[in-house]
Amino acid sequence: MDRFRASNLSGTAPMNPTRTSQKAFKKGFTLIELLVVIAIIAILAGMLLPALGKAKSKAIVTKCSSNLRNLGLAIRIYGDDNRDQLPDCSGAVWPWDLPARAANAFVRNGGQRNILYCPGFEKQNNNQLWSFTTGSTNEVAGDNASGYRVIGYAVAFKGAGRIRATNITESFNPKPYVVGGQEFEPGPSSRVLVADATLSNSATRTGANRNFTKVDGGWAGHSSAHLNGALPAGGNLLMLDGHSEYRAFARQEVRTDGSAPHFWW
Repeated sequence: MDRFRASNLSGTAPMNPTRTSQKAFKKGFTLIELLVVIAIIAILAGMLLPALGKAKSKAIVTKCSSNLRNLGLAIRIYGDDNRDQLPDCSGAVWPWDLPARAANAFVRNGGQRNILYCPGFEKQNNNQLWSFTTGSTNEVAGDNASGYRVIGYAVAFKGAGRIRATNITESFNPKPYVVGGQEFEPGPSSRVLVADATLSNSATRTGANRNFTKVDGGWAGHSSAHLNGALPAGGNLLMLDGHSEYRAFARQEVRTDGSAPHFWW
């Protein structure tokens, strides 16, 4: 009796083995609860991933546009140093073949080589294409550097490889285009100097053989920079007045003559 009273006075309740085992049993998830949690996570991931993909694509387009604006400043400085004349690309095979003299000047004026390559296709920013026919990756070489560098954007300068005459801008005071025997001057806000390299192996939008993602020119594996699946989404353009704008692929046209690759903007 004394022991019983002492136990009650101390406030210690007798242990209940049944209650303890029930608490331990309730700590885990059931299989159904686990499946419900997994299903909810899958639904949320399905909702968030497309949004994250769009945000990433938009960030790349914005960075590309910044590149072109910086390149526009470098081109402006080049023109000021050359009586308003833009680089002469005569002898170039493709629209992204840029004389080493001009490429070196753009890097010096723009501060870095990266402004000549679109972040949407970073593989093109490599030493093999940068040196190309120059034999050198040294972008601070003198103005007498020879050969061509392959950059990540298509240029519409004089002599640019296979660019149609009605797309060429040779200086900051360019000649009018001649269309159907008539002179046409679109104005500096509509003249394209540099464009995202949207390219294809076919000059048409449709057809089973069209390809925009693996187009071989002088280097295997070229691709359009801004893609929506297997098709181009669009591309940025640098205009003669220095501003940059985005043009959806649905509004783009082929701007080159001859065989593939075909360049669009």
